[in-house]
Amino acid sequence: MIRARIRIAAFAAIMFVGSFVVAHADAWTIEDASGRTHEIADTSRIVTVGGAVTEIVYALGFGDRVVAVDITSNFPASVKSKPSVGYMRALAPEGVLALAPKIILAIEGSGPPDAVEVLSRASVPFVVVPEGYDEASVLRKVRFIAKALGVVEKGEAMAKQIAEDFAAVAAMREKIAARVHMVFSERKDGLTHLRVRKLSTAEEHPILFNDPAYVASTGINPEYDSDK
Repeated sequence: MIRARIRIAAFAAIMFVGSFVVAHADAWTIEDASGRTHEIADTSRIVTVGGAVTEIVYALGFGDRVVAVDITSNFPASVKSKPSVGYMRALAPEGVLALAPKIILAIEGSGPPDAVEVLSRASVPFVVVPEGYDEASVLRKVRFIAKALGVVEKGEAMAKQIAEDFAAVAAMREKIAARVHMVFSERKDGLTHLRVRKLSTAEEHPILFNDPAYVASTGINPEYDSDK
């Protein structure tokens, strides 16, 4: 009986170790923007920090796995119903970890530094997403997050679509004639004042109204002749 119990216990231990190995056999690694390398094996509970990060995670089809977002995340509209971890540069490690995330995706520049240090030492992967605003940086961000979530092919497809959109915008911009004037809207003495500057000479012309204008609207204001 005792030997049988020992055999059963040994078998259970082997099965536990085996399941542990199998779980990590499907894991993947990624080096984040801070230079740290993470092993990721579970994306069932995600905390996102940074509006762009949240938007990309949702676009990749992981919105139902997001358990919390920061206050800069406002798209898609459904994120407003998610718990908040506060402002991206004022994170509280205890509050973030209390949500039991399996992975934290935080945009580069999140903070404060001491909070990031604590989160980086936690057992949960704290993955820093590279920041950037130009076309190359946006595509890199998409591919990076897709790799972090284990859906590289989805990321490539999404990046391809975005690149095509960038190309379409560039083609449209090429058709736009050279910019001649710039319009400034200012508040002075509680009223709205508009002025137009000719970019080639810096010459300025105010747009005058017969009555004090509180709101400028093309529907009610005299049309400005840009040829003058």
